[in-house]
Amino acid sequence: MLLSWTILKTLPYLASLLGGVFLFWLFSKFKSKLRILRFFIWIIPFGIYFVLNPIYEGDFANEFRTISNENLPQKIQVNQLLVITIPGCPYCHGSIDNLKKLKKRNPSLNIRFIVCDSDVNSTKEYKQEIHNDFTVESTKFGEKWAQLTEGRFPSFIFTNKSNQTKLWSNDGFGVRAKDEIESNFRF
Repeated sequence: MLLSWTILKTLPYLASLLGGVFLFWLFSKFKSKLRILRFFIWIIPFGIYFVLNPIYEGDFANEFRTISNENLPQKIQVNQLLVITIPGCPYCHGSIDNLKKLKKRNPSLNIRFIVCDSDVNSTKEYKQEIHNDFTVESTKFGEKWAQLTEGRFPSFIFTNKSNQTKLWSNDGFGVRAKDEIESNFRF
């Protein structure tokens, strides 16, 4: 059984807090003149982990808007995730690793990268990084996609089993959104 994305994101923070409580307990056994240090020792592991892995505003987000399939420039299948991108977008590239993990956890998920550029060469940089884990294609409907996504890249579009289509911008596509997508593949 796979743990949810939300639990996987939360566990290290909880573990660092528990580690801090353990350190506090361990140091409380020693008599020390530095009582103030003993008091703050419990927060040090959490603080270090948080500095190295900060929580960003969208990390736990699931902020989407429902859209009509008729508004899509290209047809989307049920249980298909479209990733709307532009050439050279660092955030679009940054999403690839998590999308690979999402695909590995849900092999029947069909992911399509759509690059809003009609030039086929604009897909090369994504194809090199994706290594055929999912499809990458250019589109002649770049303006329509950009209008639909309100110029926010990457944007993610998914049609669930109920034929409801949802659109997330990058900052709204956090671990809870990934959990929602995965819920369509659990029996």
